[in-house]
Amino acid sequence: MVNIPFVFKLHTIAAFGLFASIPFTRLVHFYSVLVYYPARAPQQYRSRAQYQKKPQ
Repeated sequence: MVNIPFVFKLHTIAAFGLFASIPFTRLVHFYSVLVYYPARAPQQYRSRAQYQKKPQ
């Protein structure tokens, strides 16, 4: 541990601090995985050009 550069030690401590803070911040959404997204049906969009405004 003596021969490790200070910048690397600082980087490691900062990373551990970030991971330790995840449950207390909005970073908790990092754990949500889009499991069903690739298997879902594609959304279909229709052009709005075919719709006309109703006369008032």
